Amino acid sequence: MTSTDTGMEDGDVTGDRYARPYVYLRGELTEGDPAPLDIGNVGPAGAMASNIQDMVKFMRFMLNKGKLENGTQLIKEATIQQLWQPVIPLPSFMVFMMEKLYPQWPVSDVSVGYGMGWFKNVYRGRQNIWHAGGLHSYNSLLWLFPDSDIGLHISINGPTTSNSKSPMSMLLSALYYVADIVLGETPWLDKQTGCTFPKPWLDMAMFVPPPDTDDTSVTPEYPLSDYAGSYFNPLVGEFLVTLDKSKDQLQIKLNKLDGVLVPKRDGSFGLACKGVYEFLTWPEKDNPMYMYKAVFIRGADSFDGVDLVMTLPLDPPLRFQVQHGDDNIKTEL
Repeated sequence: MTSTDTGMEDGDVTGDRYARPYVYLRGELTEGDPAPLDIGNVGPAGAMASNIQDMVKFMRFMLNKGKLENGTQLIKEATIQQLWQPVIPLPSFMVFMMEKLYPQWPVSDVSVGYGMGWFKNVYRGRQNIWHAGGLHSYNSLLWLFPDSDIGLHISINGPTTSNSKSPMSMLLSALYYVADIVLGETPWLDKQTGCTFPKPWLDMAMFVPPPDTDDTSVTPEYPLSDYAGSYFNPLVGEFLVTLDKSKDQLQIKLNKLDGVLVPKRDGSFGLACKGVYEFLTWPEKDNPMYMYKAVFIRGADSFDGVDLVMTLPLDPPLRFQVQHGDDNIKTEL
């Protein structure tokens, strides 16, 4: 696998080896800044880049249970099997998003659980070992049917907005159709439903954070200065909240992420991204879309931490604890 690497550093995607990271920014299709693709310590969750030739080699390796094309047993077969065995129960929301059951769907695709880096499903009675990948404007999907010695992989580059078809839905509809053909089944998707998938069976709009059309000013429960401070997570580092007195707003800094915290009626703050991540909040021209919100954790007389929460509950909150004792931290501008 000579064309696969994890070096998604600034500038890497500007060469001929990479598809371009297109995004929607305020209603316009544009080539995104490559800086967000360097995700540091969380690289194992999305920093690997490859091409179809290498992915074919990888699928063959997995289907051959750890054996190289020259016959060398690089990894024990028992180890490969262990990777596929479910060990982590999935959140109910994620299972609902992934499963397809009668009578809502014309076929069954049952989630069994999550192993060591692999999801396990049973699709139309066949074991399906799979994983998906996505980082901003890149999305990919890999399916393995070990009992049938079949592997499928598809990837796409391109943006999404709050009201457009999800790139992952495009990948799923394509793999469902191709999988049925190679497995000898009658495809349950056709030209029409392949394009509208997951409609008419499921409307994904109900799960997409809606644009925020409420521009009414909200006053937080506590003075803005109380929220300012340095919060820390051992995985991703410092979440710095500062008060800009000139604008009467809270600003945040998390590695390459800059943004503004917008008070919401439920007591949380919507995270309005700025700079290279602006496209996450402003894919559309007029209405912001808050993919994340900040929920501050109140102690006896001050805030002890803050949770960075996805608007859609796909992952648990990322908690940052307050840092004490650093007099050099400036929390007001």
